[in-house]
Amino acid sequence: MRDMKEGVRLNGLEANRQLCLNMDVKALDSTSNFGLARETNEVMEVEVEGFGEGTCGVGLGIRDFKLTNALKYLSY
Repeated sequence: MRDMKEGVRLNGLEANRQLCLNMDVKALDSTSNFGLARETNEVMEVEVEGFGEGTCGVGLGIRDFKLTNALKYLSY
């Protein structure tokens, strides 16, 4: 299974869309002390449980979120 960041960079928007669709994304309040994403112009960097840092596009309009079971259903 390829690295999430690498997958997004290599495969562009479609891979980014698939990545987001295949993850359990839970919106969180910005005051929460869970692993939160920081919004950038292109991607959100998140702490993925058990896998370190990963990325997901901001197109969903989610500013702060936590990924759970991230890679469990991820497929290319």
